[in-house]
Amino acid sequence: MTTTKTVIAALCMILGLSSSVLAVRVLPASHDLEQQPGTTETYGLTVLNDTDAAEELTLYVGDWQRFENGENDYGIPLNTARWIFERAFTAGETTELVYAIHLADLDTIDIDGTSKALTPEASSITAGTMSIHRGAVGDPPTASNAPVVWVGRTIDSINEDGLAVVRLEIRCNADFEGLIIYETTSERVDFTSIDSGDARFDAINRSNAAWITLSHDRLVLQPDESRDVTVTVDMPEDAVGTYWAMIFVVSQPQVSDQGGMRVLSIYRTGIKVYVTAFGSDVLAGQVIDVQVGETTPLVLYALFENTGNVELIVTGDAQIVDRTGEVVRNLAVEEFKVLPGAKRIVTITDQSDAAALPAEIYQAVVSFDYGGDNPVVGVRGFRIR
Repeated sequence: MTTTKTVIAALCMILGLSSSVLAVRVLPASHDLEQQPGTTETYGLTVLNDTDAAEELTLYVGDWQRFENGENDYGIPLNTARWIFERAFTAGETTELVYAIHLADLDTIDIDGTSKALTPEASSITAGTMSIHRGAVGDPPTASNAPVVWVGRTIDSINEDGLAVVRLEIRCNADFEGLIIYETTSERVDFTSIDSGDARFDAINRSNAAWITLSHDRLVLQPDESRDVTVTVDMPEDAVGTYWAMIFVVSQPQVSDQGGMRVLSIYRTGIKVYVTAFGSDVLAGQVIDVQVGETTPLVLYALFENTGNVELIVTGDAQIVDRTGEVVRNLAVEEFKVLPGAKRIVTITDQSDAAALPAEIYQAVVSFDYGGDNPVVGVRGFRIR
């Protein structure tokens, strides 16, 4: 008897498909909008079914961010902060995370959280108060005998301006590797990390997802059929700079046989939606660090930070200068984009056919131009022995 296995495939993110590919497409590829704060505007997109079968599609608005290496991340749910630990934990170990959110004019806000150990895989719901308000300050969570990991939430304080400080206690009841923690609020708030331990902290504090309403959340398209969708953007009066989200279009799960296994796949595409408050853009950036990797061939790593409030399109170059001040090598920098408040690691490689640099002391001078008043520069001295 043959056993057929079912494999759940990870969501396949396919963006910017060409018309030659048989797939569901969304036009335009992105919306880069400028709008007056306090106004409501409508825009459009078109969903096309280039497949040879009817497609039932779900439409929704979600968040996304761009990592420092330039890759996109679509794994943060709306109104959520995320901590990722890429290390091993041991039974009996405890650690804490501390973050802040601003309640603004809200008296209370609902919150829930989950944690997921990766190896062995185990999930749990965060214990403690399920709403953040002044009456919940200092109320300790009740610990449980979770088999792998337990997380408890305590509200440390809420000041007069509505800034709430939240503490997450992590107790490990078994050995495991890797941990992801999510905290999700009922409304959009800004998350600020106070103490992330050795975890990577992710939060999208310039999301415009809450401003966007779609005319359709479901479409059924026949082969070669297209449908227009209205996108309504209700921009708040206090918006400054650029905000972003993504409109996702997701197909129904489809099962196929591949090598004796049943594979369940879900097709997902979408368009990025940038909205900039009219006349409020501030272009600013800085080079945080320059490092020298390999010397044959020469490889530089530059860390650029967008300190402004709009997405920057950055160009640049790098020069290698010897002790006499002569430029002995010019290196090209590929154009890249950086979201407001984000950083980007730029790899600069000597791709010329010139001979390796001789033993000497040099300076690497990296210059980035993002359309501001002046380029920004980072310098690193190094020696080739």
